[in-house]
Amino acid sequence: MPLSPAAQLTLQELEDQPRATGRQRLAVLQVQVVVLVLLYCFFWVMLKVPWFGRGMSKIVKLSRRGPLYKLGVWVCRRLSRVVLGRRAYAQPTLAPAVGVKRRAATSIEVKVVAARGRYGNRDDVVVESRSADGAWTPLIYDAATKTATVTTAPGASVDVRAKASNVRGAGPWSQPLQARALLQPNAQHGGDCGDFSWRQTPETVTCVIEVPRGTTVRDVVVDASNDALTASLKAGADFFDGAKLLRKVAPAGTAWGVVDNDPYVKGTVLTITLEKAVATFRRGDHWDRLFTTGPRVDTSLLPLSLPSISG
Repeated sequence: MPLSPAAQLTLQELEDQPRATGRQRLAVLQVQVVVLVLLYCFFWVMLKVPWFGRGMSKIVKLSRRGPLYKLGVWVCRRLSRVVLGRRAYAQPTLAPAVGVKRRAATSIEVKVVAARGRYGNRDDVVVESRSADGAWTPLIYDAATKTATVTTAPGASVDVRAKASNVRGAGPWSQPLQARALLQPNAQHGGDCGDFSWRQTPETVTCVIEVPRGTTVRDVVVDASNDALTASLKAGADFFDGAKLLRKVAPAGTAWGVVDNDPYVKGTVLTITLEKAVATFRRGDHWDRLFTTGPRVDTSLLPLSLPSISG
C-alpha cells in the first residue's frame, strides 16, 4: 500500500539520521538506569514523610491508570523510541474507528481514532470520502481534534473510510461508514422528504401529501393519536400506517383537508395539521423531523422564532 506524504517524509528523515553505535546505545541504557534509580530513591525517601506518604498512597490507590502510572508509561515509551529508532514502529494491523461527530446541511464531521503503537507512537491517519460518483477523495485530517470534515449537498449520503500508516507501511482500511447530511429547511420551516413534505409553526406541524386530482375529503381516511399518524385513500394505497411521530401531539386539535391550489406544491394535496402537545418557541426546541425514522432537517438554519401562522 502507498504511504502517506507525512509517513514518507518521516521515513526519509529516519534514513538520513546516522545509526547509533553499540557504545552510544549502552550509554543511553546507563542513563535510563541511573534516572530510574534516582526516581526510586527520591520517592522512597519522600514516602518516609508522613503527610507525603499518605498523599501518595491515595494517588496510587485511586486507579492503576493514575497520574504516576501514566507518567511512568510515558517515560518508558519515550526512552524506547529513542533507543530503538525506526524499530520502535510496526506496521498497523488495526483499522481506525470512524464515527459521525456532527452533521449539518452542507457538511459532515467525522471522528477518527487510530490505535497507538506498542511504544505509544502515533501513526498518521489517512481519511477518504466517496459520494454518489463512486470516486474516493482524500480529506484533511486534524490530528489535534481527531476529526475530518466532508463537504456535501443537503440530504446527500457519503461513505467515509480511514487507515493508519507509518514508516513501516499502511494498515487496512476501515469499513466504509455511511453518513447522510441533514436536509435544508423549506420555506415553511419543515422538510421536503420526497413522498411528502411537512411544515411547522410554534403550535402546529402540517403534513402535506400529493393526491390524484379530483380527490375529495370523503376519499381520505385520517387517524391521529397522540404519538402516531395513519393516512390513506379509501380506494388506494396507505400513505402512513401508524407512523410514529417525533413528539406527542394533541389529537383533539387535528384537522385535515384537500387543497387544489396549494401555494407551495403544484397539484392537489392532502394537508394534515397536528397540534403540538408542547409549543416550541426557541430554535433548539423546534421539530427536526416529522416522524422518528424520517430524515432530519438542520434546525440551526431556522430563524430564532417561527411565525405563529403558517403560509
